[in-house]
Amino acid sequence: MKNIDFVQIASREYLTDQLPSGWEQLPDKEVDAFISAHLIATFDYWEPEGLWELITNHATSLESMYALGRSDERTLNQPR
Repeated sequence: MKNIDFVQIASREYLTDQLPSGWEQLPDKEVDAFISAHLIATFDYWEPEGLWELITNHATSLESMYALGRSDERTLNQPR
């Protein structure tokens, strides 16, 4: 998985609809407009920049957990 995939997955936690496929190719203003249009009620008064920080931090955590799980999987599957 790529970081952009983790960002898209993480966006589900903060938006009523996850970021669309290809979001990383959209101009920043379009991404900000999408975020503003799809905020969950908890974040109604947040600026897109603040929410973007939450989403990317969440994505980094997801990516780390995924990598850790893959590492554990390889360790478990090694011959003894």
